[in-house]
Order: sequence, then C-alpha cells, then structure tokens
Amino acid sequence: MFEALFSISRDVLWQKLAQEIDASYVAGFWGDGRVLKRHRQWTVVLDIYHHGKGQRDTRMRTSFCSRDGFWFTI
Repeated sequence: MFEALFSISRDVLWQKLAQEIDASYVAGFWGDGRVLKRHRQWTVVLDIYHHGKGQRDTRMRTSFCSRDGFWFTI
C-alpha cells in the first residue's frame, strides 16, 4: 500500500532518512526495518508497531530516566 501511494519503498525512504539525520537503518529480519538515532546517552527508535488485523502505526520511542530536566517537542 505504501509503495503504491508514494512510488518508493519504506525501506529506501527510511535509509535516506537515516543518512540525512546521521542515524542507522537496521533492516528487519521478518519485514519492517527501523531507524536508530543516538543522541548523548539516548537511542531514539523509529519503527512500525503492528496491532490488530492489518493495523500498523509508525512510532518514535526511547527509554530514559530524566535526571536533568531533559524534554523535547515534536
């Protein structure tokens, strides 16, 4: 569906994104890949979350303990 709408595969698009933001693209073993961006002691992950029948969400996530008041906006 994605490729039919945008004429480019998600993998190629995410590889270009990773290059542009100096991140890593990791191809998925079972399908979907992910983009990993390291910033200081954090790793931010962009990936696809599958839930329900055919339902998918693009998500951005990281794990951290905010001891210094770190915050960000999207």
